[in-house]
Amino acid sequence: MKNKKKIIIYSIVVVLFLLVVFILSSANAADSNILSKSLIKQGMIIYEKIFNEKINKELFIIKLNYPIRKIAHFTEYFILAILIYKLLFYLKKNINLIYFNTIMLCLFFATIDEFHQLFVANRTGRFLDILIDTSGSILATFIIYIIKVSTKKKNRQKSCKQGQKKV
Repeated sequence: MKNKKKIIIYSIVVVLFLLVVFILSSANAADSNILSKSLIKQGMIIYEKIFNEKINKELFIIKLNYPIRKIAHFTEYFILAILIYKLLFYLKKNINLIYFNTIMLCLFFATIDEFHQLFVANRTGRFLDILIDTSGSILATFIIYIIKVSTKKKNRQKSCKQGQKKV
């Protein structure tokens, strides 16, 4: 029963997250650029307040816009991979393939998202963005795997030590 609730919750969260990605991808190029640039401006305002230093905002916006947009792609799919992994984990459909399936689902959604952008005004679907998205999901999945492996090792070591104490 507990797992059913988690499956429902993670299913809803994954769908909502994909909906947000779809909505962001549906913005035309001008609106998408305005959003990116406004986020960079907010970051620079915070920077100026923290370090009490004035910076050339227009120059920084020009230099940072492209990398920030690509980091956003990476981060979106990093988060999506974590959510999909958790959903698949609670579904327990072939536990040995969860990592692979997580990456494949993220690749599928990234491809669909880029294809969708072909139909949005002044947007393009880019193979590079699919690679960036998939890289984010691969890194997230790898980190999850490393955490799981190290947790299992610690648990085994702990149980071995406890077994030795009882003898």
